[in-house]
Amino acid sequence: MSNRSLLAALVATPLIGIVMVAPVIAQTMAARGPAPATGALSPPAQCTKAANDARTTQVNPAYEAWQKATDSTTRADLLVKYRAVSTSAYAQMQKMAADCATRFSVETAPAAQLMDLITLYTMARDTAGSRRATERLLTEKNLPPRARGQALLLGMNQEATKNPSYFGIIDAAEKLVAEIDALPDSLADLKLQAHQSMMGRYQYLDVAEGLFQHANAVIALARKLNRPQEMISGYSSLARSFADRLNPDSAMKILDAGEKEIGATATTSFKDFRDRYALIGTPAAKISAEWWINPDAAGVVAPAPGKVTLVEFTAHWCGPCKNSYPGLRALSDRLRGKPFTGFMVTQLYG
Repeated sequence: MSNRSLLAALVATPLIGIVMVAPVIAQTMAARGPAPATGALSPPAQCTKAANDARTTQVNPAYEAWQKATDSTTRADLLVKYRAVSTSAYAQMQKMAADCATRFSVETAPAAQLMDLITLYTMARDTAGSRRATERLLTEKNLPPRARGQALLLGMNQEATKNPSYFGIIDAAEKLVAEIDALPDSLADLKLQAHQSMMGRYQYLDVAEGLFQHANAVIALARKLNRPQEMISGYSSLARSFADRLNPDSAMKILDAGEKEIGATATTSFKDFRDRYALIGTPAAKISAEWWINPDAAGVVAPAPGKVTLVEFTAHWCGPCKNSYPGLRALSDRLRGKPFTGFMVTQLYG
């Protein structure tokens, strides 16, 4: 899960520093065909396997050569080569999957092959095809409960990522989560996956209410399934839902409860969160940088004494950060000439 969390500092002078750190969110799907208990792979799964095998054949030698090298210079050169081979092999895998996917039709494919077809479309980066196949799968009336749950999970994730610029409760995805929750108790693992996925989505988008709801569900389901690591992530996200609203005392109590229930593993995992939340209400550290853009004065002091100061840590890859820019600009314009200043802090990339 993401370590993105609110770090706010309130100094003795009228200063409010809101510091948000957002890591890259890497969304990776394992594109492989399911292996039936008996019989051969379905035609779509055969395509997926062939494309994945071709990629593995290209990448493995470069990876093994890099791993076996001991000289630092040689390892650096081999790492560059491995990355280049991986990039090329991935592109070829995607093209193989896309070419093979043209052999199938969502409308005529047997229902039993739809899940494999969705996997193939995913490998081919064919979002439209994957969505159409999922929609058809969800209309099938005779799916076993687990297959139904897996189909609902696919639909939920598609709805959650349909509009990446939307920051709020995702109603269409939540309706599918409700259907997953209504499935038999024997499918608690699928329910946990659903709530974990939505919890991660809301965590990235800074939607505290959604984070609160799904973190509670993750804790309850992980407790039932005896999965301490998932419980840790649930407690961490639940605490963050309070810290993001500047309620660090409540966040700390939630972490206390998690440590009491889970033990030493949770104590280690929560340390970083505790350190961050402890900063709320303390003087903000001074910010120094080699380069400044659009400074108000030749000598920059941040935070500036005697002013209300807002600080946001940002990055070019951070979607929620970009979403905040218009509001921050409007706030700066509205308070121009008053004892207010704002800073956005980033680093060089590439």
